[in-house]
Amino acid sequence: MKLRSTIWLLVVAACLYAFIHFYVAKKPGTREEAEQSRYVTSFDRGDVDGFTIYRGGELVVELSMRDGKWEVTRPVKDRADEALVAQVFTTLERIEKHEEIAPDPGEQPRASWSEYGLSSPKMRVDFVGKNPPASLLIGREAAVDNKIYVAVEGDDRIFVTDLAVREAINREADDFRDPQLSGIPATQVRKVVIGTGEGQLEIEKDGEYWNIVRPLRARADTERVAELVRGATTLRAEKFVAPDSDDLAEYGLDTLRGTVTLHTEDEVFAFDIGAVVKSEDEEAKPETPAGVYARHAERNTVVVLPVEVENFLRANPGDLRDKHLMRLNLDVVDRVKLELGGAPPITFVREKEDWTMVENGRKANGQKIIELLNTLRNSQAAAFISDTPADAEKYGLQDPQLRISVSSYASENVPEGGAGEHPIHRLAFGKTEGDVVYARLEEEPFIVSVNRQLVEEIALDPLKWNALPVFTFTLEELTEIRRTLGDHTVQLRRNEAGAWTLEGGEVDSAGAASLGNTLARLRAVRWLGALETAHGLENPVARIEFTAGGGTHRLLIGSELDEMRAATTGEGVFLINRPDYEALIGQVRVGAAD
Repeated sequence: MKLRSTIWLLVVAACLYAFIHFYVAKKPGTREEAEQSRYVTSFDRGDVDGFTIYRGGELVVELSMRDGKWEVTRPVKDRADEALVAQVFTTLERIEKHEEIAPDPGEQPRASWSEYGLSSPKMRVDFVGKNPPASLLIGREAAVDNKIYVAVEGDDRIFVTDLAVREAINREADDFRDPQLSGIPATQVRKVVIGTGEGQLEIEKDGEYWNIVRPLRARADTERVAELVRGATTLRAEKFVAPDSDDLAEYGLDTLRGTVTLHTEDEVFAFDIGAVVKSEDEEAKPETPAGVYARHAERNTVVVLPVEVENFLRANPGDLRDKHLMRLNLDVVDRVKLELGGAPPITFVREKEDWTMVENGRKANGQKIIELLNTLRNSQAAAFISDTPADAEKYGLQDPQLRISVSSYASENVPEGGAGEHPIHRLAFGKTEGDVVYARLEEEPFIVSVNRQLVEEIALDPLKWNALPVFTFTLEELTEIRRTLGDHTVQLRRNEAGAWTLEGGEVDSAGAASLGNTLARLRAVRWLGALETAHGLENPVARIEFTAGGGTHRLLIGSELDEMRAATTGEGVFLINRPDYEALIGQVRVGAAD
């Protein structure tokens, strides 16, 4: 008996739970009911898998959701304009009612519908899906401006709402077709093939760069190719003309003027280019086209594209070639070598952020080296001269006046290659003729001309590549300074307390500190190279000898040049700025000029 009672209690509890879950919980509350009563329709677009629009009883368009995307399924089959479909749903899923007209008491339901244009509705929308709303009926316009009568299938009431409801669906089937010819993002395109009567142009992407592979193999201008790809992937049909099963000769598509094909890793998009569409504008010039006929076989359609599609027919390797002398990633460059004809080479090696000249072991001006590499990377050819290396001797490139080699270096084996030096580029400069010099990237066959100023600005004197810091001592390392200005000499020594003392007088501590600080961290503005008479260093205005770091060092200061001063430490001349010069010759004795 107890078991039977328990079973009955469980059954009752289950029924109660089902009632609450499936009926009470889903029944709109008072507030929700009031909210829903504001609308003619109120549904979730996620519950709708398709809809059909009729006008005057005739089918206009049918759309269906397939694999998460909207398609036009009647009267043609094509990809739908997702943005327009979303816009239609935004209007229809919440149609606000401004007035409600209920049947008069005793009147037959829908007896007055013809009066509002709803017995034979102007337009109708049928929905399908897992929980679709009832069909929407569109009647005539109301007497009130910008209002219209509508009704819902299965409901005898008539509603007044905004005219925008009709405007949202009062379109032709072609309006719902996706005007964008391709659904491929430009960033995913890996290959472009353009075919015309003159042959094929094929361009492939390698990493972040584009290369021409047909009709010749050459670097492509990445920005120009990217612009071409963007143009192809964003083409929008201005008009849908006919299915491609129609007579293609009418559109010039039986004998094509061109074909454009885009390849991604797993997708191909292609369209054919046909005849030019003549302008219907009587005032337009006869040669002014209104568009171009094109055929997209995958979508089974002929369309009119903007006249800009003609740019694809005009694309040629000469316009798309990369005019930059080289592609260079500065982060991987560890070696730079300058070979100056018969002169000894200058080789720079990098360790972390510091550069050193191999031939003399001196620190090099890293900033100047990076500036050179940036100049080479950014410089462009003035013209393409020859596409064959057989002409190298003709342009002085067999024995170039200057060769610049750039390489990377791996101290141990890496996935990209073994340990050691790995060449990146070798750039040769040959004959100079007028304002140009001929050049060739030796791993490529092409010979180009560049502005001769590019070569003239490359320093061929190793001294000009010296690092800008002249002395790099700490102030504590300086123990003695002997300075001669004309025929007057002062000598400073640092005592055990670290203070400067002056032989034969009282030291000006501020002047001595300024002299010591400037000397210890002296930095060149730039190196001028070998000693010349104009530098004024045979009879210097100042001679400074000092002891620091366990050695003796010398600095000579000469003529004024460009509001700076020429100076040397014994090999090579550099410029120092005016504040440093004034600190080096400033007063260090109290009460007397030095």
